[in-house]
Parts: sequence; structure tokens; C-alpha cells
Amino acid sequence: MAWAVDVADGQGVRRPFNAIGMFVQLLSRTGAPATLAFARSTARPDGRYLANVKVPLGGIGGIRTGLRGTTDIFFPLANDPFTSPGGIRCDVTAVNATLAAFVSAYNGGDLGRLDALIARQGFAWYSSGEPGRRLQDEAANRKTLIAYFEGRHDRGDRLRALTLRFNGYDGKRRMGLFEFRGERRADDFRGGVWFPARGKGAVDCSRPPAKIVTLSIA
Repeated sequence: MAWAVDVADGQGVRRPFNAIGMFVQLLSRTGAPATLAFARSTARPDGRYLANVKVPLGGIGGIRTGLRGTTDIFFPLANDPFTSPGGIRCDVTAVNATLAAFVSAYNGGDLGRLDALIARQGFAWYSSGEPGRRLQDEAANRKTLIAYFEGRHDRGDRLRALTLRFNGYDGKRRMGLFEFRGERRADDFRGGVWFPARGKGAVDCSRPPAKIVTLSIA
């Protein structure tokens, strides 16, 4: 992989950044270990770097470039393929953070946070099989969704141990696509025991903050 780094000087002029210890890191779509490679350990007065880095297991879910140190310094990518025109990073890390925030709010019954995490503009659906069946026209009704979440929380509906697979950034629609597996339980289903759950969804990254536009849980 080849990349170039420039930084602003005291007058705000962008100049090539020359350093030893520059690296590129590729994040996995599936949560497998990231791969990392260092640029050639020679001076780069033109600010251009080259490294041979392996694709991580599961495929590429994000890219980072940085400078190794006691605390690594990361540089923003001007042409990051996982960043929307609105400037939102929509890679595996960002999508996972959005899903984790949803699960935390869902389990905690934080209706305000849930309302903020689910898009209004562009919302398509939130669907669920049993427990809490919500399908077809009702799944597409954003107006009843928060009351639905409140009812499910009152019935002890919880999610846990979700593992994410990031299915990529759709640049045309400006969405991060994902699927997940985990466990679910509710007082009104199967005696309240935990059972396997899976789902899929999409996060709208067209404008900050990123919001969930579709989510299906089975």
C-alpha cells in the first residue's frame, strides 16, 4: 500500500511529513486481528510511504495510517474509502460502536438514547420476530417504535454477546451495512431463557451523527 502524509507548518502551509516508524493498519470486517505493516525504514523527505500489508481474515473493514510511538499517532485519510462525503467514518469500528450503543440503550431502557440512535429521516424499518413480533407495515412505522422499545424493556427483553460482521460501506447510499449474532431473552418468551439471535441492518453515514436506518432481529 502506498500513501503520502503532509502536515501544516506554522504558517498553515501543507508540507511533506518525514518520519521513521510510519505504518498502515487494516481492520478486519469480522473482528479478527488487524494486520499492520511498517513503511521502509529510510528517510522520506517527499512524505511518501510504501508498505506490504496482508489483508486480515474476513476482509478489510477499515484503514488506519499512523506513526509508532509510546502512544501511536494516527493521521486522517483524505480519500478514505470508508468515509462519507459528509465526513463520517463508516467502517467496522464506527458501525460496531453504533450497534454497541444501541444494545446498551436497549438493555438499559434508555428511550431518549434509543430515539437518538434510530434515524427519522431515511428510516426504513425495525423488525423483530418473536418475542415482540414487529413485521411488515408496523416495522416501517417510526412513530410507534419508542413505545415498542419501552414495552419490550418492561418485559425483560435483553440482548447480549453480539458479534458483528461488517458487510461494507455503500458509498452510493452512504450506508454502513452489517449483520450480527448473539443471544436474546425476554420474560414473555420460552420461560425467559437465553436463545440464539441474529440480525442485520444499516447505518446512515450521510451526516453526523451516524444513525440506524434499518435493523432486523430474528
